[in-house]
Amino acid sequence: GLAIAALGTTALMALLRLMDEVKDLDKDRVAHPQRPLPRGALTPAQASRGVAWGAGVLFVVAVWIAVGRNPMAGVLYGGCVAFSLLMYREFFVPRFLGDRPLLYALTHQGIVLPIYAFATAVTIPTAALSAPVLWFTATGLGASFALEVSRKLDPAAHPVLQTYLHVYGPHRTVLVIATAIAVVAAAAPLIGVHFVLWPVVALMLATLPVVIVRPAGFRWVAGAAVVLAIVQPLAPTLHHLWETLI
Repeated sequence: GLAIAALGTTALMALLRLMDEVKDLDKDRVAHPQRPLPRGALTPAQASRGVAWGAGVLFVVAVWIAVGRNPMAGVLYGGCVAFSLLMYREFFVPRFLGDRPLLYALTHQGIVLPIYAFATAVTIPTAALSAPVLWFTATGLGASFALEVSRKLDPAAHPVLQTYLHVYGPHRTVLVIATAIAVVAAAAPLIGVHFVLWPVVALMLATLPVVIVRPAGFRWVAGAAVVLAIVQPLAPTLHHLWETLI
């Protein structure tokens, strides 16, 4: 079950990465010409075929999981793939979402819920939608959203990228990040991992003034967000190890 969860999630992340490369091609030609598609390492047609084949293979995997292991896990994995295709098509309102980066991020972060539910269902079927899993998902959603915003704070970024800093300004951007990490902080004690996550949340809070006072130091915020994104999924394991040691 652990192997299926890990490999299935990794494959889904790879598909999402390839989808992003295709979706962002026009922007990358201007702002990131060194990426694979703009520099010609991979053609748009090849990448699009890769998305189609990848989604098809993962749907087959979802059926295999549903038949051979657990129906709920298979349905949830199929739901993840279906949601990824909606993200790929930008929910069929690309211009509307493109003009609203925050709404764009909120809609795309929604895939976190079925991913966490799938990973649980394939390992502990009876706990897939239990309260602890939902609270753990909330910590993941907050950490993921904080990372999504924090990695797009470069004040020197090309305007075509429509970074949060350019669209919303420093104060509202800080408020968005603070709200995301507040979700992490609020959900953590409900599953007993606050002693692991609260110090990282505090680190992120300590870096946020940089966005307003010295925007060029945005990498401090992005770095703290990366630390939170790494520690968050490990929090239950770290908590368990700590309890074992003491």
